[in-house]
Amino acid sequence: MLPLPMSIFMVIGTGPPRTGSSKRAIALAPGLARSHRWYAVYLAAMGRAAEAMTEAQRAADLDPLSVSAHDAAAIAAVCSGQYDRSIEEGRIILDLDPKMRGLTWTWPWATLRKECTKRPCRTWRRVLVLSRRDPFFLSIAALIHGRLGQMEQASKLVEEMRAASQKSFVAPFLFATAFVGMGKEKESMDALEEGFKAHDGYLVGLNSTPWFGPLRSYPHFQDLVTRMHLPPVTHREQQ
Repeated sequence: MLPLPMSIFMVIGTGPPRTGSSKRAIALAPGLARSHRWYAVYLAAMGRAAEAMTEAQRAADLDPLSVSAHDAAAIAAVCSGQYDRSIEEGRIILDLDPKMRGLTWTWPWATLRKECTKRPCRTWRRVLVLSRRDPFFLSIAALIHGRLGQMEQASKLVEEMRAASQKSFVAPFLFATAFVGMGKEKESMDALEEGFKAHDGYLVGLNSTPWFGPLRSYPHFQDLVTRMHLPPVTHREQQ
């Protein structure tokens, strides 16, 4: 029995997958941690953070050593503004995997929002090094540099992403992430629109991604959410 396929995150423009089908898949293999993990990530993307946390906890109960289960919990926590919980999940991931291969954007973002630091966070800097400067982490680094007003560093990271895109596909969502952190809201919206046309899988989480708060009042952003048939989300964080 396969876990919930990652393809459920790739259906852009036709509406999110039905919750019923996800539940049926889990019912067929209730003891499979990966199914609960992917369902947790889906629920977080749909703005259903409390349910996402329940599914992530179920995944962790089934497989306590699963890095991905704790990552799902971190995603659900940060999407609902529970930064302490997200940071704690990040520490668990580090204990399980010191090379940080399972750590995503959640810990650097939660650390920034919790500590309100005026200097780059050592946590995301370490993530960037260990990720071998993967474009995903470059975008988060650019986002954080931009939020800290360090535009020269942020611009260099964007140029690095552009160089990487000449060799392989870099999701437009990642450029949108970097741009919104730098205050370049038009460029961020243009990148999101490009991502919609390219069926960028990251966009499924658009309406629950915390750093896009500055764009939510834009008619173009609202139109994009409507075209993707995403459900309304109550946001704790708009900045």
